[in-house]
Amino acid sequence: MTNADENPSTNPAPIPVTAASTGTIASHPLHHAFHKWHTDILVDGHDVYHGFIKDISMHGTKLFLDHNLQNLKQVKLQIQIPPLHATDKHHVIEVTAKIIDSIYDSDEEYFRSAVVFQQFSSEAESAYLESRINQ
Repeated sequence: MTNADENPSTNPAPIPVTAASTGTIASHPLHHAFHKWHTDILVDGHDVYHGFIKDISMHGTKLFLDHNLQNLKQVKLQIQIPPLHATDKHHVIEVTAKIIDSIYDSDEEYFRSAVVFQQFSSEAESAYLESRINQ
């Protein structure tokens, strides 16, 4: 038995988001974040774009950025969740997401991409997001 077998929390496995397999976020309620949550978008493992999200659920989100992602199939998001108290730091969660569509949003003056979460990098990150959404 290895150390990882004895203590699975030291090497957590990625958590798949099985409900996201439908390819739509419209059927899932979205939590409206009153303040924009900043997000780094990793494309092909090396290109990084900076954007923000405004609505989020455990299954997906709407992503706003300067670049149109319509030709991409998958991205990795690093979502910076603001602290509940001013003295705390932002909590960053990482999730792999599938891009469903991308259009230009003239109200925000950014491209808006609907994404469906496919896999959180750990169970702890999934649980943290769920706790913040349900507040």
